[in-house]
Amino acid sequence: MNLHTNVIVPSPETRPLVIERTKGAVVELFKDIGGAMLGPPPTEWTYGAIVGYLRARGYSWTDALTAMDEYLRFTIAENPSVSEVRRTFRMELITCSVGCADFLKICLERNMRYFDRTLVVTDQKDEISCNLARNMGADVLVTDRFYAQGRRFDRGSSYNRALKELRFKDWVAFMDVDIVLPDGFRALVENHGLKNDCFYGMARRDISSDDQRRAFLAGQPFESILHGGSDWGFGFFQLFNMNSYFLKNADPIYPANEDVNHSDYLFRKQFGRTHQFDKETGVWNWDPVYQIKLSFECFHLGANMGESSLTRHYSNPHNSSVPIPSPLCPTTVVNL
Repeated sequence: MNLHTNVIVPSPETRPLVIERTKGAVVELFKDIGGAMLGPPPTEWTYGAIVGYLRARGYSWTDALTAMDEYLRFTIAENPSVSEVRRTFRMELITCSVGCADFLKICLERNMRYFDRTLVVTDQKDEISCNLARNMGADVLVTDRFYAQGRRFDRGSSYNRALKELRFKDWVAFMDVDIVLPDGFRALVENHGLKNDCFYGMARRDISSDDQRRAFLAGQPFESILHGGSDWGFGFFQLFNMNSYFLKNADPIYPANEDVNHSDYLFRKQFGRTHQFDKETGVWNWDPVYQIKLSFECFHLGANMGESSLTRHYSNPHNSSVPIPSPLCPTTVVNL
């Protein structure tokens, strides 16, 4: 399936129109599926197959993704037939937002549709991120672990706290708040055939200029730069299963460290048995069996500031004087 990567997200005002426009086709699909099945649903009736069905009926990518989001995520209780076409596994998103409300809004608008639950982790001072996440339907965890023991930004410890709040304890994605997943992400992942013991990462494309960011968000042609090579799988996107063999005796599951990149590395290296850094080529060689690079790319909307994380150098994001360009308005800044 050819999946685009910058489909416009409908506004709250236009979303009901999309749902009404696609309602007849979706109801017809569920009726056909329900009548054809006597036992468990066949594996081909997944998230991706339903999007493909709507596209084949002539609906736009925006309509297909929005309708599927509505009928599979929000109307299970009212429509029992939909429960016969559930996703093949459960997947929860955990993302940290401390002083990053502008990025969080975009992250939730574009990424929540792919997950069975989204958990936003923030601190006690960031009421904006907290209220925004709750208003958009995400769960919120407020913790003071980011600065525990005087550390600059201990994301690993905060992740460990978040893992105690999992609802499904199946697949978990850790993702930076300024990352946008490719449209159709859930379909791509389901069609990949995930294995419980494996760790999954992906490459990313950086979109750092205001003009290109605006074009991306508007669903227009945009330019991006492929970031790095062997550094896929670090903290901007990490996907793993809580039942993995390699995590059975892990305590803590996500190693705590004030250097978020090193914490990412320590977590990732638990999967598999081989990993080494080639000093001559500057390339990481990861376990080819248990560390898998997905064949698609996510998009990074934040400014690198010479590093891969928004929070790497900040002793306290609330008081930092270093501005991050806002993806919502080029004339404003988000002070971390």
